[in-house]
Amino acid sequence: RAPASGASEPRICVIGAGPCGLTAVKNLRAAGLRQIVCYDESDAIGGNWVFREGTDRSCVYECTHIISSKGLSGFDDYPMPAEYPDFPSHRQLVAYFKGYADHFELRQHIQLNTRVARAERGADERWRVHLSDTEQPEVFDSLVVCSGHHREPYIPSYPGRFTGEIMHSTAYRRADPFRDRRVLVVGAGNSACDIAADISRVARTTCISMRRGSYIAPKLMFGQPIDQVVEFWRSYIPRFLLQPVFRLSLQLAIGRWQDYGLQQPKGGPLEMHPTLNSSILEALRSGQVQPRVGIERFDGERVEYCDRRVETFDAILWATGFRFSFPF
Repeated sequence: RAPASGASEPRICVIGAGPCGLTAVKNLRAAGLRQIVCYDESDAIGGNWVFREGTDRSCVYECTHIISSKGLSGFDDYPMPAEYPDFPSHRQLVAYFKGYADHFELRQHIQLNTRVARAERGADERWRVHLSDTEQPEVFDSLVVCSGHHREPYIPSYPGRFTGEIMHSTAYRRADPFRDRRVLVVGAGNSACDIAADISRVARTTCISMRRGSYIAPKLMFGQPIDQVVEFWRSYIPRFLLQPVFRLSLQLAIGRWQDYGLQQPKGGPLEMHPTLNSSILEALRSGQVQPRVGIERFDGERVEYCDRRVETFDAILWATGFRFSFPF
């Protein structure tokens, strides 16, 4: 809400200049506020969508495309360009975010290469924001945190020790370092499936370990982006029928899970976060990627699974998500 006539305008801090931070600044401006400062520790707007070669900061990998279609991923008041494909690349997403920032005149509020080291609320209920390159804190009336949660990698622990190379998906950039190697990818989400399919083009062996059955859907169904198909169904199909209709359609589109060597998912396909990946389905059917159950333990370079199968790998790539943390 804009300040009342005669009142001093509140000063607002936004942390993060990714898509969430950009929309926060835009909506604060739409409310009539102008004393807004948005800090981002990187050298460009766009957050994790900005591809970087280094591994000191989480970002997308080289082959990343969005999993939701452009029609349902763009901002209502700033649609994605008509010439974009159904599933734009990370470079197209960054160009889109830059266009959004320019269109709504947001850059004047953004300070790049500025890391927030600490934020504390004082007795006067105002925020003291300590920056990494200054001694005195900046003082704000309000704080908006838009720094995301893809920051602190989570790697589960298992009995034993793996002595080969270990990498988390946050450090993955491209497949070339895994050429002619035996690689195990752990995880069932979009990153795990993307990376396994990508690595399988150059690796000697590529396996993907999933603890349980997951619904993996193709990006297209009936010739249309699958998220748009589901949204259309939501408008016309009663809620109690939506799950069985989608489950049946998915079975007709891709066949049985057993044909891919995957475990049968439990629950309905709309009861869990979807994995949308056409490439992994093709790689599993062609044998480029071999499915495995969950891990039981390690012994050097040997991995024992819960079904007692034992295999040897040169590298394990963990696509197992992130811990939520606020490093300030």
